[in-house]
Amino acid sequence: MIKNVIMDLGNTIIKNIEFDFKKGLSIVYQQLITKKMSEKAFIQQGYVLMKQMYQNRHLDNIEVPFKTYLQKLEDVLGVNYNQSYEVLELTIYKNCVKDELIQDAFAFLMFAKAYGLSIYVYSNSTFSKKVLMTTLDQFNISSYICGLYSSSDVGMRKPSSAFFFQTPPSKKLNNEECLFVGNDDYDDRLFAKAIQIKFCWYNVDQKKRDYSDVSLDFASYNDLKEYITTYDK
Repeated sequence: MIKNVIMDLGNTIIKNIEFDFKKGLSIVYQQLITKKMSEKAFIQQGYVLMKQMYQNRHLDNIEVPFKTYLQKLEDVLGVNYNQSYEVLELTIYKNCVKDELIQDAFAFLMFAKAYGLSIYVYSNSTFSKKVLMTTLDQFNISSYICGLYSSSDVGMRKPSSAFFFQTPPSKKLNNEECLFVGNDDYDDRLFAKAIQIKFCWYNVDQKKRDYSDVSLDFASYNDLKEYITTYDK
């Protein structure tokens, strides 16, 4: 019987539209106590540092929290902010990240709650859980989710199993009663395999790939609902 559904966030529940990183650096520049360089130079150097710090995430699966980036930027450029890293992170997220709620996914969340399923969300993100929660609140879906975990807080990214095993659900969930749902057929699929949970691929683009470790390849959440209700019979 399926009792728990572990889900990705970006492009699985929430559609990621844009992250205007340069706008974020402009916001940071406005919060400098002393401006030692032009805004253009600050943005250019900040962008270069970002490329350097984030270039290996997909290789070593080690997350770089945005607050760590802000601290490094401060140190490298010899500047100081008049706001805390936490406040800056939230300000940048709210002003520079654009998302949409996937209505199909929202319908599934409502089904899951009515059906008695527990939903846990695992997101590969440079942003902290505290910041990501503002998106859940914005779309009024917080009440449908039992737990949200960000790689920013854990320090490891999918597909590393360490992301899961360093969080509380790993100690209480029965693998046979769980599904993992994600849109990424590399990170999400291998993550599910690493933690030994059945993988349901939200293949909205209907890519033609045949994986032996995919329990369900679906483009509509109605198919996932049917899979769960049929599985339980």
